[in-house]
Amino acid sequence: MPGRKRGLAVDVLGLAIAVVVLAASRHDNAAGIALLDRAVAATEPGAVRP
Repeated sequence: MPGRKRGLAVDVLGLAIAVVVLAASRHDNAAGIALLDRAVAATEPGAVRP
């Protein structure tokens, strides 16, 4: 079974803002960039939250 890397961005209350799951073979930089992109998109003014 291949490994997975998980990234989680939370606010000051510990509520999830963004989650990223990547293959373990991907670099940490790729996970960080993807996570930050999702966090920015989720916290933009007027962003629609699912």
